[in-house]
Amino acid sequence: MPAPVAASEGPLGVPVDRHPTAGPPALGSVLYEFIDADEEIRTDSATLTVSDLKPGRDYHAIITHVGGLYRYALGDVVRAMDPVAGVVRLGYAGRNQHSDAAGEALRESQVIDALSAALKRAGRTVANATSRVRSGPAGLPRYTFLLALDDGAPDDGGRDDGGPADDRLAATLDTELCRVSPRYRRARAERRLDPSTVERTAPDAFYREWTRRVAAGTRQTQVKDRVFTNDEAVWQRLRAADRAELADPAGLATVDG
Repeated sequence: MPAPVAASEGPLGVPVDRHPTAGPPALGSVLYEFIDADEEIRTDSATLTVSDLKPGRDYHAIITHVGGLYRYALGDVVRAMDPVAGVVRLGYAGRNQHSDAAGEALRESQVIDALSAALKRAGRTVANATSRVRSGPAGLPRYTFLLALDDGAPDDGGRDDGGPADDRLAATLDTELCRVSPRYRRARAERRLDPSTVERTAPDAFYREWTRRVAAGTRQTQVKDRVFTNDEAVWQRLRAADRAELADPAGLATVDG
């Protein structure tokens, strides 16, 4: 059975069958409220109930339950999915985090959707991925995606030197970002953003970073993957994870934060 969709504060989707990623809400113990993920959570936001949710849409989750939490905004975005017995399943779509360099307000869930679709079209798989906004050749911001490809396909030009395979994947990814995010599509059309780019790192790069953080004393459950990485030191460690000049091959020394 798949793992439940849940946070430490309460359950969201409880598996009842072999659906790989989602389950119905725990209606017996939690009162759920939802706000469309494209909207900002405010104290006066109008909320939706489970019966209002539309399959395929993303929502902020707010819970009240028998443990004492009252109208608590989890900070998670859930996706309404395939109904069972008339009740939508809830799947995890991402944290309530977004990146906004030029008005694109790109959400975590949109990046995950676009990256998944682009990799599927390219016939590639990744162990993990992250992104950041950097300045492009024309001085405009652009998204750079760092991918730990783990499918054994040839590099076709090297890990991060912009080989043909990377160029094709980056173009496909940019197309998918425009598809899933109207704001990103508008920013690209109005030339406020340059096309996204792709870099590669070692398949175990993110695991090495996780090991480094845990060895330094961070609790395992608090070392979380980041769709958007703003920490320059973390980004450089991830990029350098398979280079000979990495000073700490065991990945256990000099931890930032």
